Formats: sequence, structure tokens, C-alpha cells
Amino acid sequence: MLGRALQERGWRVAFAGEPRYLHDPAVAEPDEFGFWPLADFSPEEAMDHFRKVFQRPARTFLRRQVEDELAILDAYDPALVICDFRLTMYISARLRGIPVVSLLGGRWLLQYAAGPVEPARTHPSYDVMKRILGDSLARRVAKPVQLRILRWKMAPYHALAREYGLELPRDIWDWFIGEHNLILDTETMGPTAPLPAHFTRVGPIIWNPDMAMPAWMDEFDPDRPLIYVTMGSTGDPELFHLLIEEVGKLDCFAVFSTGGQIELDPAELPANVRMARFVPGAEVMKRADLVIFHGGAGTAYQAIAEGAPGIIIATHLEQEFAGAVFERQGGGAFLTMREVKARPARLVDAIGQVLQHPEPFRAGMEALRRDYEQYDPIPSAVECIERLASEANPAPRRRVQHTQ
Repeated sequence: MLGRALQERGWRVAFAGEPRYLHDPAVAEPDEFGFWPLADFSPEEAMDHFRKVFQRPARTFLRRQVEDELAILDAYDPALVICDFRLTMYISARLRGIPVVSLLGGRWLLQYAAGPVEPARTHPSYDVMKRILGDSLARRVAKPVQLRILRWKMAPYHALAREYGLELPRDIWDWFIGEHNLILDTETMGPTAPLPAHFTRVGPIIWNPDMAMPAWMDEFDPDRPLIYVTMGSTGDPELFHLLIEEVGKLDCFAVFSTGGQIELDPAELPANVRMARFVPGAEVMKRADLVIFHGGAGTAYQAIAEGAPGIIIATHLEQEFAGAVFERQGGGAFLTMREVKARPARLVDAIGQVLQHPEPFRAGMEALRRDYEQYDPIPSAVECIERLASEANPAPRRRVQHTQ
């Protein structure tokens, strides 16, 4: 979305990252942008780093990432890098003295948090502490314990940076700060304290695939509830199977968008369930009585834009931040993948609560929608990017590099 707007303004844009995403014809035309493949974790590895206490990346692989990044920076000599949470790029861009624009969620900026940060329910350590210490004491000690675990998990990045003569700040939310930082959240969903001048809250940028509604949508009885289920790019196959089983027992229809993370023959599905790799999410949400999703920002704001109440099943920390705010604002219920797997009845209860008493959830979503509509994100983001690129490179316009 940003790349297209920048190219319309005369900038040349090259994307760098994992080919499976950037070469997907549902996302971009084959020759629409420059492209440079970069070494990256598999989706399974990336989620293991998020979800498992003692899983952290190997420094040898991180070094390969930096070498790939330095190669592209030397080849393109970009005016700046727009970075979407590719952590090694903060090392590479600084080694070459290239400004970075960070795309960030407000909930990740713990150093500017507007209120207390709750312990991470998705983190395995919390369950262990709760069993040993009880809920009250576990809540008191969980945050410092989880902070130390996170610092330990980030140690390979710090060691690699020192190899190159750089010293990263101790905490991750301090070192993914760029020369300018675009906050892709509303104030309500990503509240912060007052931010420094090199931050701009532009609001959420959402994407929908340009595709027709599946023909089987016409098979659904409009008098029965419709549930839309999507887990973005971080779905867990076991969770998908659990959701299919539980939703398949209900007196409703359900649409599952899998992103290709699981593939099932239609004959394997319950009679009330349909599945596709992608569907036009916003159009399905217009008809949905409930959206079950993972707490990813894109899906959350799609649901908010369409006013569809939701159940967030967070699979890692960032999604948990979104789930907590979403529930507090009255848009729906918040669970974690660990909680649902341990006791699927929690999910069934939450579905019943939203479908049987939708009015308060619809009202919560309406308030979130009014807040969302205040923002004009792409023009605001492009203005910030152009200003930084022009200040850093007053020469004629050059390539802008985006990594993810």
C-alpha cells in the first residue's frame, strides 16, 4: 500500500524479504516493484522464537541476514529503509549510515506505554508461575521475569551487533526505533504517552485482496449466524483444526481463511464450514456476526472498519496487547491460544456470549470505528517518508527500500 503510493509520487521502490510473500500475485503484480530475496526464518521458526521460552535465533543465521542486507544496501544505495520489524536491518542500516523509518504498533512501545502493562498470558512462564505462586503473586513477578527472559532471547542480536562495532540498547523496544517512526495504530487501540518529535501516529493501513466473493457464500442461510475465522500469517495448524471442530458443532455457518497454513479437502470439513486460502475479508466481515482472529493489526482494523464483533485468540505477545485493548474497549472477547487449547469450552462460551448478546459488542465496535475513521494513514505516512528521504538525500529522488 505504501509502495504504490510512493511510486505514484515518483519514488522507485524495491521490496526485500521472503519470496513466498512478496511474489504472491494476490499481493502485488510480478513486475510492480523491484525485489531482492532475503534470508529469513520460516514461519514455524519465527513463531517458535515468539512462543517458546528457551528458543532463540542462532547468531550464525543472524549474521547471514546482515550479510544479505548489506549486499542489497550496497547494490541499491537507497535514500532510506522502511523497516517492518526485521530486527537485523537496524544493524545493517546503521552500519551503512542509511536512515530508517520504522513501522510500529503503539502497543509495542513499552517505554511510552500510556498505562500499566499486564503480564503476558501467552508466555509459557506465566502458567508455571501461576501454578507455583498463585494468580496474585504471579501477576506481580511475571513482568520482571518475562522482561529478563526477553533480554536473554535477544542476546544473539546484541552479540552480533558488537561483532560489527555497534552497541544496541538493552531492550528490544528501544533498538527498533528509527530516525522516524510511524505508528500504525489509533490512539484508542495503541495508546501511548506523549511521543518525541521523531514519531508520527498515522493510523492503521489495511489491505484487502482484490478478488471476488467465493460462489459458495450464496449457500449460506442469512437467517443463521455467520462466523468468519482467520489467523493471518501466524496461524497454528493445531488451533485451526480445533476451531474447525468446535465451530462445526454450532448452529451457524463459518468461513475460514487460512493463508495457506493448512489445506483440507472440502470433504473433510463439517457441513457448515467453508474454507479458502484467501477471501475478501472486508466483504465477508460486512456479513459476519462474529470474527474469530489472532489479534493481528490488519484483521483487527478490518473488523473495526466493518463493525463486526470479534474474539481474539492471541498466539504471541503483540497479539495479546491488541486482545487486551480490544476486550477493554468492548469490541469482543480476548483469549489466548494456550487457553483455548487447554479448555476449548472457553471458546464455545465466548462465541455464545457474543452471538446471544451482540448489542454491547456492536456498540463497542461502533466507538472503535468512529475513532478509526479519524485517520488518513497513507497520505500522512508518505508525507513523513518523503520529508525524511529528502532531508537525508537532497539529490534527485532515489530508491526507497522496504524490508519485512
